[in-house]
Amino acid sequence: MKFFRWMAVSFSIYSRIPMPRFEWTEEDYGHSLVFFPMIGAVIGVLSVAAYAGSVRIGLPDIAVCTVLTLIPILVTGGFHLDGYMDTMDARSSYRDREEKLRILSDPHIGSFAVISVIAALLAYIGAAGVIVHQRDMRAVISLGLLYVSARSVSGLLAMLLPGAKDKGMLRAETAGNRRGILVSQWIWFIASLAGIACTGYMYAVGVAAALILFALYYRHMVISQFGGVTGDTAGYLLTMSEVTGCIAIAAVSLIVS
Repeated sequence: MKFFRWMAVSFSIYSRIPMPRFEWTEEDYGHSLVFFPMIGAVIGVLSVAAYAGSVRIGLPDIAVCTVLTLIPILVTGGFHLDGYMDTMDARSSYRDREEKLRILSDPHIGSFAVISVIAALLAYIGAAGVIVHQRDMRAVISLGLLYVSARSVSGLLAMLLPGAKDKGMLRAETAGNRRGILVSQWIWFIASLAGIACTGYMYAVGVAAALILFALYYRHMVISQFGGVTGDTAGYLLTMSEVTGCIAIAAVSLIVS
């Protein structure tokens, strides 16, 4: 029963999928990250199904790319894109650390955020366009599993890196059973990469390289600029992990096709 509660809390926070209503406890909140990658699995299943259906009815490639781009946004309600935009606003301010943290909490959207999210979406649509044009089902399945891998990496770094704030949603979520959450994220990460490897080891290598390299960059960036992670920077990491992972899959698809 408690596992269902943890899952329901995770889906309630990170998705727009309806969940049963109940009073959340501190334990429920502190274990919600355990099931965070499962939301990626839902997005992945919907993406693969949407691709197969769109191709079957003969939708143009650009329409298929649009569908693949919209599914994660619709499932999550743009939750992580909001954090990405706040982070890009703060980074683009070139202010000191305290001011950047203040900008993260500012509900207003700046021009840098708009420009950055447009650039990220265009990069994703372009990479998805390559995958769709190649008609490579292995790449599509890899893309579906990428949503799981990206969330597990986000969960891992949220636990492993220092927090920039003493309070906030991310702080509350990482204050539970840290060992259990870490183990669960590693299991999700390894399982998703193993699934990608079943489609072709090159896809797994490409995704792993993209996620690990960007994670290293992210670690340096958040510590040097913000003093640690926040919920907004976690959204930035997830968004860019999906974009860079999609680009890696597209590149591999071009190589192996």
